[in-house]
Amino acid sequence: KSAEGMGHLWRTMHLIKEEGRWKLWRYAAGEEKLALELINTEAAAEREALLGRNQEQLTGGLVAELQRQGRAREDRREYAAASKIYDLALNIAERLGDKARILEMIRAEVTIRYRLKEYEQGLKYAERGLKEAEEISDKSSTATILRMMGSIYYAQRNDALALEFYRKSLALKRELDDKIGIADGLYDVGFMLRRQGNNAEAMEALQSALAILQEVKDKQRIANTLNLLSGVYRAQGDYIRGLESLQTALALAEEGGNKFNIANSLNNIGLFQSNLGNFTQALSYYQKSLAVRQEIGDKKYIALTLNSIGNAYYALDDYAPALEAHRKSLALSQELQDQSSIANSINNMGAVYYAQGDYSQALEHFQKTLKMKEEVKDQEGVAGALINIGQSYQKLGKYGLALEAADRAASISSKFGLKEFLHEARTTAGQAHLVLNEPELARKAFIDAIDTIEDLRGRLGGGEETQQRYFERKVSAYYSMVDLLVSQKDFSQALTYAERAKGRVLLDVLRSGRGNVTKAMTPEEINRDRALASELASLNTQFSAQKQQAKPDAALLADLNARLEKARLQYEEFRTNLYIAHPELKVRRGEYPLLTLDEAAKLLPDDKTALLEYVVGEEKSYLFVLKKAAGTERQHGPPVTLTIYPLDVKSKELEDLAGDFLLKIGERNLTIKKDAEHLYDLLIKPGAEQLRGVRKLCIVPDGPLWNLPFQALHQGAKGYLLEQYAIYYAPSLSVLREMLRKGRWLRTVEKRPAAPRMRKTAATVTARGTGANFQPELFGIGNPTANVEATTKVKSLYREETLDPLPDAQREVTALAQLYGPTRSRLLVGTDAQEEVVKAEAGQYQVLHFATHAILDDRNPMYSKVILSHSGRETQEDGMLETWEIMKLDLAADLVVLSACQTARGRVGAGEGMVGMSWALFVAGAPSVVVSQWKVDSARTADLMINFHRNLMSKGADGKPAMTKSEALREAALKLLHGTYNHPAYWAGFVLIGDER
Repeated sequence: KSAEGMGHLWRTMHLIKEEGRWKLWRYAAGEEKLALELINTEAAAEREALLGRNQEQLTGGLVAELQRQGRAREDRREYAAASKIYDLALNIAERLGDKARILEMIRAEVTIRYRLKEYEQGLKYAERGLKEAEEISDKSSTATILRMMGSIYYAQRNDALALEFYRKSLALKRELDDKIGIADGLYDVGFMLRRQGNNAEAMEALQSALAILQEVKDKQRIANTLNLLSGVYRAQGDYIRGLESLQTALALAEEGGNKFNIANSLNNIGLFQSNLGNFTQALSYYQKSLAVRQEIGDKKYIALTLNSIGNAYYALDDYAPALEAHRKSLALSQELQDQSSIANSINNMGAVYYAQGDYSQALEHFQKTLKMKEEVKDQEGVAGALINIGQSYQKLGKYGLALEAADRAASISSKFGLKEFLHEARTTAGQAHLVLNEPELARKAFIDAIDTIEDLRGRLGGGEETQQRYFERKVSAYYSMVDLLVSQKDFSQALTYAERAKGRVLLDVLRSGRGNVTKAMTPEEINRDRALASELASLNTQFSAQKQQAKPDAALLADLNARLEKARLQYEEFRTNLYIAHPELKVRRGEYPLLTLDEAAKLLPDDKTALLEYVVGEEKSYLFVLKKAAGTERQHGPPVTLTIYPLDVKSKELEDLAGDFLLKIGERNLTIKKDAEHLYDLLIKPGAEQLRGVRKLCIVPDGPLWNLPFQALHQGAKGYLLEQYAIYYAPSLSVLREMLRKGRWLRTVEKRPAAPRMRKTAATVTARGTGANFQPELFGIGNPTANVEATTKVKSLYREETLDPLPDAQREVTALAQLYGPTRSRLLVGTDAQEEVVKAEAGQYQVLHFATHAILDDRNPMYSKVILSHSGRETQEDGMLETWEIMKLDLAADLVVLSACQTARGRVGAGEGMVGMSWALFVAGAPSVVVSQWKVDSARTADLMINFHRNLMSKGADGKPAMTKSEALREAALKLLHGTYNHPAYWAGFVLIGDER
């Protein structure tokens, strides 16, 4: 397998021919014996005597045997012992005057000195090797030694010389037309260019290397190159191509059983998932990578992966395990004296301290990181450290120093194409300029940051949730721009930038539609999708059944929960990879006009309606109030007034106030009015003057305000807010604009197919019409039978996790079917309310009404669920319509009502709003939803919902609807409020989001 091995083989073949097999054995045995004696003889004089007694065995074969012994020790990482043996072999080759073997041993010495970190000695041997190679015109050896010298210079942190020698080696390999050598040289050059931040040239070199390797079909080198190339894509924000490269690299590594490449690919995929905001998936990949690296026993890369694991915990706000992982990584890196990895650990520990509010300690860590990154000339690391330093100075009120650090970071990021760093650096710079009263410089910085974010967002692939998670970590620049524009009294532009930060994914979906995942899948992918979905359904069923037992088995529940988590991760990974394999499926960015004041005015039907939009920043918050001037004609484009009110409350305080208020309502606390008045004074009262004469409010919450029931705020003598206003909500005014268009289109244009007939059963409360007379309007689902064995037969008071029967829900949908009439309604109750039926038919109706139990998963709202019936047959369905499944529906409904507990809850995503069931319904196509903010009373909910639909269907003297949706919901709630059930817990739980007409 090597040149020296072939030489040895040639010599032994000659001996076989000349002297016979017995002499071959005696010769080989004698070489090994003499080599071992020489190795074990410490004194130089004794070695000389030994050589003198065995002159006839001083041959190339002895040199080759010594080299074999040296390699054996090198493989065991006994580098010092290997070096002594190589030195001995070189001495014998010199005595023989064997130029080829002298060169071989010099190359071996260069390698071992590199491993021993004896770089100067290694370079001396390399210089000698270049001379020896030149004497015998051995260009191949010259190229190899030049490459080794490049590696030594890289280890010495001399990137310029490293790149120079790699390029010299590459030039010789090209002269020799050595394809593998050329590919290796291009890889080396690409690596150095990537390290220096020159991503454009790095990509060119690596893609050239990849083309050669694909031609010669060297799979493991292809895997290596793809891993490095993915880092270039990541730096440029091209996540789809980066993940595609890594998936290919992982497959090739697994095919070849190359554990190092397997671990590397897994770790790098985790980095991409982290960049996309999929931190749970990222952590899963890191942990898989760590297991492989621990099996290999490579401490350097174990430390690297521990750092990644710490970062994932940090992103999940789990700081204790984050610090533990970083400390373990630091200890390993210090043991190995790996400066770059030490710097990474120190930086990441600083990030945890920063998140915990310890800015001084964070700054100290970041400054140490910067010094170390500068020493190793890691430009990307330098830029990242400078951004962290700038943000720490900002928190400590040292704005001049913050600006200095941010400007340096931006300069490096711009030079080397580090767009993810560039927008952070420019945002920090803009914030510093703003405080330093340099508004024009601040504006320029914020525009640079926002332009960069928009560019990155345009490159992003993946589904709706991936897009949302990515963008929510980038809204700071937009909100800072709002701060600037408000300070300059440019209210119209402030509104425009507030809108640019909100509901962006929903806006894209509403404007441009979704890719059809199912149509794009291959037969193999369809089968895999079914298998994973079936496994999820089975585990969901088992977990739910066990949980509903009178005495659940705690050990079994824990095991099922762990298996369910694993199955969810596998399915999420599969769905993510679909977007890599089919990039045409990514959420398409809509080219839509920015919302201007004139556009916002069109959302106001009259001067009795006001739009209230909130912007909740970390330090500053605002209320925007838009209202038409009284007495103007709608068709003539009436003037609209926009007033902005700074709010005397910070984000964290609002989060605590809203959470506490919601909790007190859920507990039926009788002192609730005091809190309700305080919140009214903070959030509504500043704009009260603008609300004179108004009877309807459209509220665009932000951040923690998505958890606040504005309808339950109290105005003192005027009572609750709902007593004065009909209220509805919107993710943003831009999204509302598209919802209104969609709602209008649904009512006037869409032709719905006739619903297929289904068999009637005894559990079907209301028979539907038949033939041409049936008009699919209401689709009612009530009181599903969740799991006959698991549920008790006690009437459930709340539509939550107990899953007991809900007779009030059955009463509710039965009454609705009577309201709409048998030719316009389709009802599924009890065992008929099966998940597969709901999925198959839901897209045919104008109004969907679910009166069921619901289960909130506040840790991961994509797995919150509406409880339906299970058929009992072996199917993919488990009787639980989860949020991620709702997103896959194709709805044509004008209105969806989730008459169950906490269906308005979820995870508040910065910029996007509440990401949960309501968000999923908007993605699925519904322009308006009615959902609940807490655990609702089942009987009172039935009363409220029946009255809500009755109000919706009421007609005025002109035969047109007498009420809009928000008015219908208000009247239904007021009936409870002014009756026996006046606590907000009974009447304020449901909110309307979207098109209220």
